[in-house]
Order: sequence, then structure tokens, then C-alpha cells
Amino acid sequence: MRTALQPGTAPRDGQEVDQTGIFADLYAKALAGKLPTCTEAEWQADPLNRGCYVLTSSPGKMRLPDDNGVQPGSLKIPVKVGDSGDIAKAGKMGASALPNIKGTFYRTDTNAALARTSSVVDGAFELLT
Repeated sequence: MRTALQPGTAPRDGQEVDQTGIFADLYAKALAGKLPTCTEAEWQADPLNRGCYVLTSSPGKMRLPDDNGVQPGSLKIPVKVGDSGDIAKAGKMGASALPNIKGTFYRTDTNAALARTSSVVDGAFELLT
């Protein structure tokens, strides 16, 4: 919530902020390579780049990452689970790896008491007898 932000923080919703003033330290940190960055064109073209800062999104401005899916085309609920030490993934967001999960529940015995029935198997699983 914007009304509950900690002092010295800004909402990561893809907004543009000044490179100077209260955001000068943040801009300096990104400029020094301590935060993931990309170009404005990369940020706009690929929603997976929305975890990056844009150093010069427009004259005198920098763009913050969009963690909450506000900007058009952004991931609505980004999954950020680390980059496994791969610098090429720095600032990249990951979409859910399980959006359309499907599965199968196999019954391997003839004792119905030990296996679920088709009336209770639901969601990602189905019962094959």
C-alpha cells in the first residue's frame, strides 16, 4: 500500500521517478551496476524485463521495476525465486511454471478401499482404472 511504505522506499510499480532529489541514491546505485537494468525498449517489449530498472526511461527520469503488474503487458503475479547465480537472469521475472498443470492418478490394486474413487479425484488429477 502506498500509504504504508517504509521511509526511503518507493512502490515498484513501473513508475518513472526523477534521477535526482529523493531518488538520487537509488539512481546512483543502479548506475553503478548494483541493481539489474535494461533499456526502456527492452522493458516495454518484454514483460520478463519488468524486474529491471531503466536508467533513462525519459530525459531526467528512471523507471522502477513493476512487481505488481500495473503496466500493460506485465505479469500479474511475478514469481521471483532467485537466479541460481546466473547473471544473465538478473532482473528477469519468471512466469508461473505451472499455469496449466495436469496429472494422472493410477490405481494399481484392486482394493477400492485403498484407492480414491473417480468421484473424489479432481483438480489436476484423474483416476484411471
